Amino acid sequence: MRSNKGLKISVAALVVSIGLPSLAWAGDVMSAEDIAMQLMPSRGISATTTAEPASVDLSSITFEFNSADLTEQARQQLNEVGKALSMSAFKDTRFMIGGHTDNVGSQSYNQSLSERRAETVAQYLATNFNLPVQRLQPVGWGESKLKDRVAPDDAANRRVEIVNLGKAQ
Repeated sequence: MRSNKGLKISVAALVVSIGLPSLAWAGDVMSAEDIAMQLMPSRGISATTTAEPASVDLSSITFEFNSADLTEQARQQLNEVGKALSMSAFKDTRFMIGGHTDNVGSQSYNQSLSERRAETVAQYLATNFNLPVQRLQPVGWGESKLKDRVAPDDAANRRVEIVNLGKAQ
């Protein structure tokens, strides 16, 4: 059986050489440094430019079907997220914790489940990394922002994203 490890290294080298943010491989845990890079606000944007807020969509923070319980892999990834959000560069920064679901179940049920997932993640980060809860804004998106629209019931849709909301006022 052929390994794809060399392919991952080559793609990672290409990403670094052309200046794109690193990408998390499905099932891999993204490092705190890579998370921090993606959450840094864009530099040099003028006041008239409308830019998307810096964010990271973490496929490795997953949930079992019909659950807001963290998997072991999710805990590993959240440990890296906690390290990133604890960095001095983000000392006074607020973050949205966006919970997502697949489209199995009713819209109202998925909305509630996504809110519970976001709350679980925010609570984990606050408890394990001493992050003030007022810096973490849990939001549930339900099934409204599917990652894989071709396979809306796929586990890849049950995930969390972190969005940099800027400095606390």
